[in-house]
Amino acid sequence: MPTKIVEALANLSGLGGSLARSAAALLEAEVEQLRFDLAQNWARFLRLVLLAAFVFGAVFWALGALLFAAGAGLARVLPVWAAALTVAGGLLVLAFTLIRVVRARARRLESPVRTVRRRVGSHLAFWRGVLDDEADRGGTAPGSDEGGDGSAPGGTS
Repeated sequence: MPTKIVEALANLSGLGGSLARSAAALLEAEVEQLRFDLAQNWARFLRLVLLAAFVFGAVFWALGALLFAAGAGLARVLPVWAAALTVAGGLLVLAFTLIRVVRARARRLESPVRTVRRRVGSHLAFWRGVLDDEADRGGTAPGSDEGGDGSAPGGTS
């Protein structure tokens, strides 16, 4: 009889070690996926900054040339002041269009805090589902025997 108890305890400790290794592997995979998500969001943010810098640079350097060329061309058929206002209005339309593009891309970014919360929430929801399934099958889930009524979890009395 003592031999069976020792064997049962040895098997139990082996299962505990296996469970701990599995939990560690899952945690490592979750952290790796979280790192990947954060890196992906960082890359999106950098692309957005580069696009905004390009837009600013393009508008800044092209502004003088566009104003001169468009004003000179329109001044041939309109008074100089009307040509200048027309060119400025066209540039404002272009600038507002580009601003809308940048804002639309900025809205797609996910903050790092939100990414972490989403990943942790998903992880916790998965384990709650596993524990609920185990409790429904009649297994002992942590905390399921704390009801205080003395009945067996998942069974009939």
